[in-house]
Amino acid sequence: KYKKPDTQITYNSQSILLDDQWSQAADNMFFLGDVAVLVMSDFPASKDSSTEKVLDSFCRIFSLGTQNSYAIWNNRKIEKTKKSLSVGISYYLPKENAVSRDFKIITKNSKTEGFSVISLTVFDNAYKANKDYFDSILNSYKN
Repeated sequence: KYKKPDTQITYNSQSILLDDQWSQAADNMFFLGDVAVLVMSDFPASKDSSTEKVLDSFCRIFSLGTQNSYAIWNNRKIEKTKKSLSVGISYYLPKENAVSRDFKIITKNSKTEGFSVISLTVFDNAYKANKDYFDSILNSYKN
């Protein structure tokens, strides 16, 4: 059972609540043992791309599998506003014979006019057993 996230972590304009079970690997990267990884990042906006185009492009990118993972589409959840995109999707990892849950939130950063991204990846069995804990972390995210 995990503790209630109670420590505010910031990276540039982003903030999220974690607890002392997370270890910091870099300014913007945190690990919960070998169960979960959280990364916050920023990138500049292209002058010739609208926010809508950027969010649509990332929706497609976030929904793809990789060389060693396969997206489970029937488990995908997307929420989009004019300035943000949230994608939750599961991936089958054949080498590990496991499933991971991936949550990504991208938001237009009003301070830099660029974009901020947070990514939380959790093994499916840990997420299911501690759904409220991981959801509370995601719900604490601010940019």
